[in-house]
Amino acid sequence: MKKNLVTRHSMVLWSCAALLTAQLTATAQILAHRYSFFSATNGTTNVVDLVGTNNGTLGGDAQFVNGQLQLDGSAYVSLQPGIVTNDVAVTVEAWGDYPPLSEQNTWGNLFDFGTKDAAVNDSYSISFCVNTGGGNQLDAALSDFDNANVNRENCYSVLNPIAGATGAYIAAVFNPPAGYIALYVNGVLNAQLAITETITPGVQDVNNWIGWDNWPDPNMVGNLDEFRVWNGALNGLEVAASYANGFANLNTNAGVITSVQVLANPQVVQGGQEPAMVLVTASLITNVVDVTAFATYSSGNTNIITVDTKGGIHGIGIGSTLVTASYGGLSNSVSVAVIEPVSVLAHRYSFNDPSTNSAVADSVGTLTGNLMGTAYETNGQVVLDGSTLCYVDLGSNAFTNHGVISGYQSTTVDYWATFTTLQNWTYAWAFGNSAGYGFNYIHSVVRDGNTQHEIDNYTSAGGSGFAALGDFANETVHCTTVIDPPTGHLAIYTNGVLSGLVTNDFAPLASIATNYCYIGRSLWTSLTTGVGDPYWAGSIDEFRVYNGVVSPQQIALADVLGPNNTNLTVGALQSLTVSIPTLNLGDAFVGGAWATYANLTNFNLVANSLTPLLIYTSGNSNVVYQSADGALLAVGLGRAMVTASYKGLVSSQLVTVVHAPVLVNRYSFLDAPGSLTVADSVGGTNWYGSLPNGGTLSGTNLQLSGASDQYVQLPSAILSNYPAVTIDMWCTFPTQMPVNCQLYAFGNTDSGGAGYNYIFCAPQGGRIAISGVDPGYDGEQGCGGAGDLSFQNNIHLTSVYDPPAGTEYWYTNGVLVSSNTGITIPMYWVAQQDVFNYIGHSLYTGDPHEDLNLGEFRIYNGALSPAEVEASQILGPSVLLSNTSAKLSASVSRGSLVISWPLTAAGFSLYSSASLGPQAVWTVVSATPAIVGQTFQVSIPASGTSQFYELRR
Repeated sequence: MKKNLVTRHSMVLWSCAALLTAQLTATAQILAHRYSFFSATNGTTNVVDLVGTNNGTLGGDAQFVNGQLQLDGSAYVSLQPGIVTNDVAVTVEAWGDYPPLSEQNTWGNLFDFGTKDAAVNDSYSISFCVNTGGGNQLDAALSDFDNANVNRENCYSVLNPIAGATGAYIAAVFNPPAGYIALYVNGVLNAQLAITETITPGVQDVNNWIGWDNWPDPNMVGNLDEFRVWNGALNGLEVAASYANGFANLNTNAGVITSVQVLANPQVVQGGQEPAMVLVTASLITNVVDVTAFATYSSGNTNIITVDTKGGIHGIGIGSTLVTASYGGLSNSVSVAVIEPVSVLAHRYSFNDPSTNSAVADSVGTLTGNLMGTAYETNGQVVLDGSTLCYVDLGSNAFTNHGVISGYQSTTVDYWATFTTLQNWTYAWAFGNSAGYGFNYIHSVVRDGNTQHEIDNYTSAGGSGFAALGDFANETVHCTTVIDPPTGHLAIYTNGVLSGLVTNDFAPLASIATNYCYIGRSLWTSLTTGVGDPYWAGSIDEFRVYNGVVSPQQIALADVLGPNNTNLTVGALQSLTVSIPTLNLGDAFVGGAWATYANLTNFNLVANSLTPLLIYTSGNSNVVYQSADGALLAVGLGRAMVTASYKGLVSSQLVTVVHAPVLVNRYSFLDAPGSLTVADSVGGTNWYGSLPNGGTLSGTNLQLSGASDQYVQLPSAILSNYPAVTIDMWCTFPTQMPVNCQLYAFGNTDSGGAGYNYIFCAPQGGRIAISGVDPGYDGEQGCGGAGDLSFQNNIHLTSVYDPPAGTEYWYTNGVLVSSNTGITIPMYWVAQQDVFNYIGHSLYTGDPHEDLNLGEFRIYNGALSPAEVEASQILGPSVLLSNTSAKLSASVSRGSLVISWPLTAAGFSLYSSASLGPQAVWTVVSATPAIVGQTFQVSIPASGTSQFYELRR
């Protein structure tokens, strides 16, 4: 056996829309290998590659008969290694005849390009199986693992549509760059799967077969006319054209697009999503082709509906508008209405029954439950002790598909509970069928075998699920699960906050069985003895089931109100607040907007929404803009006014994008005496410096002699493409320095001996500069004022070059000496020429050297702030700043709260909030931190109200 089919706790994480990935934008495809068996004469033994060089060899009983390659179940073709080497996407086409299922070998492969591991397992492969072990399916599979069953990504057909067919056409498209496998039969898309694995570098095409594979499996049975391998992904139109033109003609031109049709559900609930489908016809094909993921979309009113790039229609505001899809120069529109989400509380169990009564009352509906085993009620709770057969039964075996969620299109399950110690695979609730194992179910696991909780939905009609971080052991939790097949959402909320979400085309609730409806028991337990997965240990305050979807806002309100209040009226939207922190270059920020309703304050619109409802507009898209998935992307340094709009309300904020400094090179000169290299303890061996004319290493510092022309040479390209640079160093100048000597210089030297495109420090002149011209002195932008630094002992010097901010700063011993706020030369002009990089040497030929003792030399990618420079001065050369973490401490002094954090965290700012969680609004504490010893301190008068604090960069 091979190929991992559905297993008990497997989970599918992709939405239908996501599966339709952008085929038409993939890398251009080229026919790499073509094997035209139809042109081979009887008795031929050579398998010729008509367009490439990968000729094959017949194996087993393989033979050519009447223009077909005959594979009788003991035959195959062996191809040479490297058939898909360096291909990032691959399409394999085949035409042929296939026997009925009864005559086909189990696990018979049309092809397999991969290798074998030591255990004779298929490894690192792409393959296509025509009968998957009793599943009666086709399977296009990719695995960049050893063995290939590990994390294998299998794209299955529903049935085997080629069984007993003659002249059948198959196309398997493996397109990792666009994230999908597509399976076509007779020119029509049969199945698709979203994937994450790769062909290059993932697949190792050492053993390549037609009609066989790298497992110890039997061979395929069938007769092939043509077999092609493309270097790239054919799209749906090209596949349809290839099929229409037949195996003897190499033509993938579908012609001119003749019609476009967009199909969509006429209604979408507010906050929900409905998938669109876009179908096209073309002049040279007869098939209708799905181009949903490749069309472009627009909405007639984005305050009512937005449409994402994959055709997902998102309900924003109540009303109707047109959704338009365009492709190939043609367009089509449909009207879609956004309606209010509706949910009705259908079952409520508050566990207020007398302790002597085994019945559990449903105070809203009529589905009475029963206490089982040692379960009992007390003080408005049901207590479950974790013993076998201790659970709450909600009418199991009383009905088939007429139980707790019967007739619902969507449902929400909501409960408040306290858990004690949990074992792996402990279930909160499970609705489905059981034969000692679960099937046709929906269930919620509070510890899924690891440190997570999960929701899982699986029936013969499909399935989906996911795990969310954190199990519920020893916690008191308000947990809400939303199951909404019409909009393709499955979500978990923990304490009113969205903690996990999957969007997929999963099974309708009508396919969920309710033969067994458990609270605190798994479907994977014996129906006779109850033995199997562990039982819940803890107590439940309230358990509710809704007919319909409870909105994120209502879930947040339910968490605020608690288990004794069922009024989920949020009230009118009153205000919108934007709070976006300073972003670091490259950040993808999700969040930043809070809504206040009449009965709910500070609701995080982004973190808790099932669909992107918030629209950001940027005053400068070169600095920050909103991506298709709703995130704010920091793409350039600077500032931009960002405006959030939601249901007619707007709020704006000036957002700053910075480049947080990162220490990239550190030379502490602790190398052994006599060494001619100086180690970089941060950048590693690639950035070690050398001593071309020697130097004296004492074990604590490096001494360079000016008379002996001694200096440190650093590797070229050390500045990479950093937008800003800080040089931070401790050194001693023991003698009078000559004019034009250099402490450091990074750049290049021209053929005339002049330096150009550089940064440097001239310590005798007490100045620093940047230049982007040749010769450099014709265009220097610098600052000075430090004076002659001769005879200075252990002086701390810091040079900050920050062209994105238009600034340059020069510090001595942590104190600003001079600045230049008119810098216009970008750092990349220097970085592209930093061929010669020196400490103690000039880029100008003939310039003198100085006597120099070096204790520490650091290079930062980014600009240190004044506070960081001051902290660096206080901490000294042996202690590094931190840009990743810091710890707060607090004490009370004279009625004030004193908050302190280490001086190493100089780049952090103190933020406060009146609450925790995604609804929290964090603001910068206005008080200026004072430096006290080795810490920053802020004193805040006691206010009498609770407040939370954290550090952020």
